[in-house]
Amino acid sequence: EWDHTEESKYGLGGVRTPEKFYSTFGIDVVHKRTEQHLCRFVETGIMHKKFTSFLRKDGMGIDYDKINYKFKDPPNGEKGSEDGDDEYEDEEEDDEEE
Repeated sequence: EWDHTEESKYGLGGVRTPEKFYSTFGIDVVHKRTEQHLCRFVETGIMHKKFTSFLRKDGMGIDYDKINYKFKDPPNGEKGSEDGDDEYEDEEEDDEEE
């Protein structure tokens, strides 16, 4: 069972769908599983580096309409590189070609 304790306090927001949030940050709501190393993605600054270019013009956070990023754990528990490119699935390059 998911913990909804502070959901009414913080809300889900309206600038992205819950599904977009779940897929971006590796949350599988059907099987109730999450990727296990999201804290490392945040604490190392990798998320900041990858998402800064997608800040909204109104200064109110990330423009998730421009992000096609999906957090994935490193394969087989590997640590990965400092920039995180081999740890996280980044689909942004695919969109730029279209």
